[in-house]
Amino acid sequence: EAKENQEYIKKSFILDPKKIYLQIFGVNSGSIDKRINEYDSYIESKNLKIKKKIINISSNQGNLEAEFTNLFNGVYINISDEEAKEIEKIEGVRAVHPNYKIEAFLAESVPLIQNSIPAGKLDRNGNECEETGEDCLTGKGIKIAIIDSGVDYTHSDLGGCLGATCKVIGGMDYVNNDEDPIDDAGHGTHVAAIAAGKGVLIGVAPDAQILAYKVLDAAEGGPTFMVTMIKAIEKAVADNADIISMSIGTQTGWPGDPVAQAVDNAVRK
Repeated sequence: EAKENQEYIKKSFILDPKKIYLQIFGVNSGSIDKRINEYDSYIESKNLKIKKKIINISSNQGNLEAEFTNLFNGVYINISDEEAKEIEKIEGVRAVHPNYKIEAFLAESVPLIQNSIPAGKLDRNGNECEETGEDCLTGKGIKIAIIDSGVDYTHSDLGGCLGATCKVIGGMDYVNNDEDPIDDAGHGTHVAAIAAGKGVLIGVAPDAQILAYKVLDAAEGGPTFMVTMIKAIEKAVADNADIISMSIGTQTGWPGDPVAQAVDNAVRK
């Protein structure tokens, strides 16, 4: 905001801008980064104190199973219902959320795709490009993150390989904790093909690249909970995904739950 204010002042005032910076905002261009770093350090110090209090209350002391500071500011720890109530009383703790299970959902999107205009045939105004002569939108240069049961990158319609020169350029398996997001359920492959398949069947954006994040097991559920979803969303943002597709959800979710907060912040990023 300080940097934006400075640009506004430069354009709006004829007077010496350096004097105006200091008079109105008490900050100049040389000190903005320093003050941001100081504030970062303050937040980190405050978070550390809160984490220590959380650990001291839990019977499972010392074991934070996950921490988030990018899209969601929180920790994941195994605690009892009674401990959750005590932790909620700590100053600085906004809420304690149960780690709800996530499942696959696809039913409502299939009819919409089946009745759509053929992929890669629209221009940026939504008209058929072959008729208008405008460039067709095929997804070229776009990275689509598929957070699901993985992607069968060996399928010819999805490139046949995994790596920087393939259609599926990378990803992560959060079920088996490795970097091979191969699909053993089929759901994620279905979603990926709708998004960017290119072969016998053509997806919505056939020239897009895919990032695959496996959070569902062979039974399209298994150990998948909100904390796993947040990990995958954070990784997708870190990998510079342009679009994140999640055909999964929970019956217990609401706009303020941790996954919803992570999604909102991913959009802002």
